Order: sequence, then structure tokens, then C-alpha cells
Amino acid sequence: MDTVIRPPDGGWGWLVMGAAFVITMIIDGVSFTFGILFPEFLSQYGESKAKTQSLNSVLIGTFLIGPLIGALVKRYGARRLMITGGIVSSVGIFLSTFSPNLDVMILLYGFVGGVGFALLYLPALLMVSMYFDRRRALATGIAVCGSGVGGLVCAPLYEYLLEIYGWQGTLWIISAIVLNAVVCGAVCRPIGERHTRREDHEDDDDMEDENWKQTKSSDCSLFWSSVIDSFDFSLLKNPVFLLYGISTLLAATGFYIPFNFLPVQALDINLSADDGALLISIISISNTVTRVLIGYISHKPFADTVLINSTALFIGGLATCFVSYYTTFTMMAAFSVLFGATIAIFITLMTIILTELLGIRRLASSLGFNMIFMGLGSFIGSPIAGALSDRTGDYVITFYFGGITLGLAGLICFPLRWVARRQKSTEVNESRRYMYSIPMGESSNNVPNSRS
Repeated sequence: MDTVIRPPDGGWGWLVMGAAFVITMIIDGVSFTFGILFPEFLSQYGESKAKTQSLNSVLIGTFLIGPLIGALVKRYGARRLMITGGIVSSVGIFLSTFSPNLDVMILLYGFVGGVGFALLYLPALLMVSMYFDRRRALATGIAVCGSGVGGLVCAPLYEYLLEIYGWQGTLWIISAIVLNAVVCGAVCRPIGERHTRREDHEDDDDMEDENWKQTKSSDCSLFWSSVIDSFDFSLLKNPVFLLYGISTLLAATGFYIPFNFLPVQALDINLSADDGALLISIISISNTVTRVLIGYISHKPFADTVLINSTALFIGGLATCFVSYYTTFTMMAAFSVLFGATIAIFITLMTIILTELLGIRRLASSLGFNMIFMGLGSFIGSPIAGALSDRTGDYVITFYFGGITLGLAGLICFPLRWVARRQKSTEVNESRRYMYSIPMGESSNNVPNSRS
């Protein structure tokens, strides 16, 4: 008999939250500070800036495999995937330093490293959601604020390591740091592991250990069949999920534009390169602080997470549209604080909103599919912005593009709660009609004919 396990809202969950914090710090620390290594890669391989930039685009874009990760989590559990992801990403980054050309570098650093990061990120967030219920928003907020800390820590660390060891030695050390994610994965043991083990692994919604004996007797075709079966394709017909997915796509499209173009915009208004770098640091600080605050506020009874997310994206997008009119460091710093808060709210509330609207049982699949929208938006956003900038010769259109996509993402989310209520009401009405129709049919068939 299956035992229902309630999230402990503490205890070992705090260690799981800490492990997720370190993982997000590592992943976003590497991706946000790619610009520091960018000149080194240009000099080493002599390729175009666009192709060299694809190193980071591929690294981030691998979140497109989110649904596959969600399916694998259901079959093998988050813990095994996180340990595997730490090894894969570390090995990929280390081997990339021996790449004879940029194409091999893109494969090892971008794709292999990115796949490892994808195996880490989604399961880490899922484990936090599994260990917390009442404090889920707070725990998630603290866990994902590792992103901002990663940007603050990795930038000066990269600069220091480059001066002493060069880009290859720097990546060797970074690969060793990434390997610590294996330890973080080991900490994330399945909830209730010591108390019960479910016999039916198909109902393993609490991320308990799978029965490895079944996998040993399965061939390759059976494995992929089970992976495909675990995809919740009904989400693609769910208007609530589709609406939020489109919003995520638009938000991710504009997400990295200020990170990539704010320093050069600072140079255009006669600020120093140090000022431009400081603006990125301000974004990271605001990002970190806001993630903790929004994690605390969003679980309060008065907080509407959908409204908070929608408002933040709309205001952040509007502010991004007018970056070209900010002509002093003070104005640019104020924008950096606002933008850092915007992306913090968007990322922190993602799992919270999906859980509220779709339920904890569908979180793995919904978050996995949502990673497709995140990966696609991140992959295309900066290249499109760069192409627009090349055609116009300045960065005005770049920030208009980023601001419009962020603002539209917020506008789309405003009616999300209303759509969810309408859908739930429709489902309840259909369920009632179904319940009333069956007894009538059964009674007409089962009541004997008195004339016979």
C-alpha cells in the first residue's frame, strides 16, 4: 500500500535548497560571465564574432531538451540525473580546452556542457519543490538567487584566473568547480527514502528511487518507449500552459539583451568600461536580493504571483525600451536595479506559478516543456538583437526589441488566472455531465422489462 508523503518544509529540505543554490550559482556564473572569455576565444580560433558567440548560445539553448529531462526525472529520479549532469558538464568543459578548432569547441563546451547543465538545473528546482509546500516560494527564491551570486563571484574569479593561468587553465579550474555539482546531486536524496518505497514506479510523483531491476531487463527500444510515454503531451492542449509558455518564450528572448549590450551602450554615452562592468554587477546584486524578497513575499496570502510576475515583466520591458535615453551613470544604474529585479521575479516565480495553476503532479512535465520556450528564446534573442543593431548601426533598436518582448510577456500573463478559472469551471461542468449520463444509461439497460 502506497504511503502519502508530505513535504517536510524543512529538515533535510534545507540542505536540498542549499544544493540547488550552489547548482544555480555554478550554471549562471558560467553563462553570465562568458563575455570575459569571449576575447580569448576570438584570438585563439580567429573565427567571426557571431560564430564565437554561439558558444554561449548553444550552452544556454540546450535547455530545449527540458521535456526529455522531465521524462528522465520521472523514470530515474532527480538525484541520479543531477550526479550525471555534474560529471557530463565538468568533462565537457575540461575536454573543450583541447579543441583543435571552434567547431569542436562548440560541441564540447556548448553542447556537452549545456546538456550537463540541463541535467542539473531542472531536477534541482524539482527537488526543492518536492521538499517544500508552505515554504516553497521562500525556498525556491533562496535556491535560484544563486544565479546572482554566481555572476558576482565568477566575474572577478575569471579575471584573476586568466591573468595567472590563461584561458585553458581557467577552464580546467572551472571544470573542477563544476564537478562539485556531483556532491550537490548526492545531497538531494528522494523524499521519504528512509520511510517507504513505492512498488509501482509509474506513480512515483515524489521522486522516489526507481526499481533498477526493471531497467536491466529493458532493451533500448523499451527505454525510449517509456521515456516517450512519460511525456505529458496533454499540456500542449492546455490553454493555461500554452499562454504561460508563450510568455516565457518572449521573456527569454529579451532576457540576455541587457547583459550583452548594456556595457557597449555605456561606452556610447561616454561612460568607462569599468562603469559598464559595474552595471552588470548591479544587475546581479539586485537579482540576488530580489529573489530572496520575492520568495518570502510570494507565499503570503495577499500575494498574487501571476499579477506580480505580469507587472514586473511589463514595467521591466517598458524601462528597457528607453535605455538609449539614459545618459548618466545614475540613470543607467537605476535601470540596472530595476532590470535585475524583473528577471529575478520572472525566474523565481516560474515553478510557483506552474505549481499553482497546473498542480504539483504535473510540475515535472510542465517545467520540462517550459524549458523549451526558455531555451528557444535565449537561443534566438541576442542574435536577432545583434542583427538589428548591425542594420541600424546603433543599439537603440536593440533595446526596443528587448523591451517589447519583455513587455509583451507581461501583458500575456495578466489574464492567466482568469483563463485558469474558466478552464477549471469547464472541466468541472464536463465531469458533472459525465457523472449524470452514466447512471441514466446503466439504469435503462439494467432495469428489467415488467412485460417480459
